[in-house]
Amino acid sequence: MKTKYPTTVSELPEGVIYAILHPESMTIPGDERSRTNPGHGYPEHSVDYWKIETFRDRAEWEAEITRLSQSTGYYRREFKAVVMNPVTVKTTISIAVNLEVPDPPRGD
Repeated sequence: MKTKYPTTVSELPEGVIYAILHPESMTIPGDERSRTNPGHGYPEHSVDYWKIETFRDRAEWEAEITRLSQSTGYYRREFKAVVMNPVTVKTTISIAVNLEVPDPPRGD
């Protein structure tokens, strides 16, 4: 496994991927203009996203699911366990060339 918390496609493991998705949220502060002149600038807002945690094998993945399921109180985190089977994407390119040459314009 390349990394436990991949952020790029190249960091994802090869083949079937055992993963746990964790919902995350980040607050983006507004700019000064939005605070001094409401309705202008960029207001404060939240961005919701998923953090993916990948595992080397099924046993390690199942152990983490068990651990997360038993967490209670403040330490309990929402999660979604998934198995991903990547597909192979093939791209083909075709080029058509028009070999007809138009007649040159006449100088009338």
